[in-house]
Amino acid sequence: MNFYSHKWYENGNVKCRLLKTHLIEVGENVYNSLNELKFNGNVELLLKSSIIISCLHDFGKYTSFFQNYLMSDKDSKSKSDGYSKYKSHAFISALYAAYCASKNNLPNEYIFYVYLSIKHHHGNLCNLDSDIGTSTQDFLRPKISEDIKIAKKQLEDLKHEPIKKDMEDIFTFGSNHGVLLNFIDDFFKEDLTNIFNMLVKINKNRCLNNTNMNIDFSEFLLLYSLLIDNDKRNAASIKNYDRKDISPDIIDKYKNQNLSGKTEINKIRNNFYESVKKNVQNIDLNDHFFTITSPTGTGKTISGLYTAFSIRNKLFKNTGNIFRIIYTLPFTTIVDQNYDTGRNILETCSGFKNNDERYIIKHHHLSILSGKIDDEELSADEVLMLTEDWDSEIIFTTFVQLFSALAGYKNKNLKKYYRIINSIVILDEIQAIDIAKWPQIRYLMNYYAKKFNIYFILMSATLPELVNNSIELGGDYQKRFEELNRVNMHINILERLTPKEIVKKYMYHSETAKLFVFNTINTSIEAFNYLKENVSNDVNTYYLSSNIVPIKKKDVIDNINKDIKNNKKIIVVATQIFEAGVDISFDMVIRDIAPIDSLIQSSGRVNRNSFNTRGNMYIVNCVPEKNGYDGYYCRQVYGKIHTDTTIKILSDRKIVEEKDYLKLIKHYYNEINQNLIGSSENLQNALNKLDFNSKNRDEHYYVSNFSMIDDMDKYISIFVELDSNAMRIIDTYINRKSYERADIIQLKREMYNYIISARIEDIKNITCEKLYSDFYIIRNNYLENSYSNDTGLKKASDGSIVI
Repeated sequence: MNFYSHKWYENGNVKCRLLKTHLIEVGENVYNSLNELKFNGNVELLLKSSIIISCLHDFGKYTSFFQNYLMSDKDSKSKSDGYSKYKSHAFISALYAAYCASKNNLPNEYIFYVYLSIKHHHGNLCNLDSDIGTSTQDFLRPKISEDIKIAKKQLEDLKHEPIKKDMEDIFTFGSNHGVLLNFIDDFFKEDLTNIFNMLVKINKNRCLNNTNMNIDFSEFLLLYSLLIDNDKRNAASIKNYDRKDISPDIIDKYKNQNLSGKTEINKIRNNFYESVKKNVQNIDLNDHFFTITSPTGTGKTISGLYTAFSIRNKLFKNTGNIFRIIYTLPFTTIVDQNYDTGRNILETCSGFKNNDERYIIKHHHLSILSGKIDDEELSADEVLMLTEDWDSEIIFTTFVQLFSALAGYKNKNLKKYYRIINSIVILDEIQAIDIAKWPQIRYLMNYYAKKFNIYFILMSATLPELVNNSIELGGDYQKRFEELNRVNMHINILERLTPKEIVKKYMYHSETAKLFVFNTINTSIEAFNYLKENVSNDVNTYYLSSNIVPIKKKDVIDNINKDIKNNKKIIVVATQIFEAGVDISFDMVIRDIAPIDSLIQSSGRVNRNSFNTRGNMYIVNCVPEKNGYDGYYCRQVYGKIHTDTTIKILSDRKIVEEKDYLKLIKHYYNEINQNLIGSSENLQNALNKLDFNSKNRDEHYYVSNFSMIDDMDKYISIFVELDSNAMRIIDTYINRKSYERADIIQLKREMYNYIISARIEDIKNITCEKLYSDFYIIRNNYLENSYSNDTGLKKASDGSIVI
């Protein structure tokens, strides 16, 4: 009799994978992947644990319940309520694996790792109290009691199946790696409640400190990540690929082709690049933290990439390991921009054209799925898999994606966890990280640098003091700031002005290209609407914020670039979207007061490429009405400490020249550090106790409480039927029936062009249709009331209509 793990359709024919083949292949891939990594950990125990986890994670699929479910057609599956709950396999697989781990005399913490990895390999991580508990009566709790009841029935079923014979090759594979897996007969004689209570007793002793257990959360997450990724890859028939060698020389080639002009800014960019290049040659690989500090527009991207490639090359010569490069940024728009630069650089590699996904990928929720390997177009499933698990040499992604893996609990985020070991991580525009999160970020970086042999490169024009003992590679950045004196920052914060008054005061200045930056969407919309009513016909106006759909946002940025290139008069009203990374230069910027690091980033949008003239930036004090307090909207977005510190520092100044920015930002960070309240203790405790998530997160701190973006769960997605294409996309998605998963993935990629995020409370102000609990649609016939083609989501004055 054959036992199967997966079934799929290929060219209309049913294909099946043998269960023992799946388990052995996952075992081989997990073992080999783990063996290739170089990190500080108990490799021998991890390798043994990995064999047990990978070879037994689908042990429960040997039941007739699962086999009948797998081989039945879709209609019968929907009618199979009588035994559907018995087809589940994770819990009984986890129990048998924990039993085998105990029989192999693995330490208690590794028994935990084995059990938890398998129990949650199809879901998100939870916590030890929910998963196990600390009382031998915990098996009576409803959820655990039901799991054990189901597992006991599954065990009786397994006794009647010829599984020992089918598993002989699995047992041999295990013994060849020093692990015994054949305890079937003993397991059949056991009471599963006793096996579960073995785990309970271990956990109870841990809580009472009556044990020598030494839980290492990173080793558990490593095993979990290896399992869930290789399990999914094998199920999808995606093979493992060879790594690619990339020479740092490709950066030189790109630089020589693109920075060869004899302008003043190119001279500074070339000098900066050469300074970084010289300093990189002398780095000590015992150092794991490097910084690159330089004003905006001086070429930090290619200098950072050269640094990463050079460290990678040096590490390969010293260790024989190929380190992955992970380039992270705060916003998706600049991920796309820097990814394009990365692709242009790598196109000179001989094998790039036919294997682009092997060299470079980008990963954020709006990523377009496309790619080739060995000159063959990859399916959407394959590209999604390679993208989500970061199986490439260079990954461009967001801070959110990186830190949701380093301190994560979700299955989809932890697939890539083991790929971060032996990597070089670039954190570009690092100042965008909320200062309140510095203690947690600092802890995670220090921990992983030591544990997983990770190198960090931090880049910014306003480099915060996020880590100690870092090595600056940019040379004399103070001199560089003094050389670049392109902007005068005018401090006009004593006068309180409404959004309309700010526009009225500055819109008639003679500069050709002007940018207004506000702290909130509401104030930016109020300012833009006033501008549209009062601007002359010869001036093009644009609005840009997260309030408009991505496809519109891209069109706006393209049109702004085109108008500036053609020297047309334009006025742009925006939120902080222009602060970092967007390569557009205005003649004048008017900015609502914000933390000083944000102000300096905004000034990088002024006069980026000219030395003959001086651009102007005006810092204003925007309030809802004349009697509003100073920094009104700044406090809403950035908090009291940052606002008060900024006002204190700027209140006695009238003009700050760009050459003095460095002194200004150092003053700011010194003040902030003195007032910074917070620590990483809660996050450390949650990780060390394996407290990943719970439904009651308000009662206790879990890993899931940590997030790069606060209140993420308070936001919902809104699809806007902006045009006929959007109508086609959403109707196809809603009415899908026989679409394969690959088609759905591609369809979702198209959908993202029309999706915006909004707070849950905002849905009461727009006319929309509820599709899911966190997904709404603004239909085309409701656009007039709910969505403006200029400024995006509207706020209806007469309440909401949710259909």
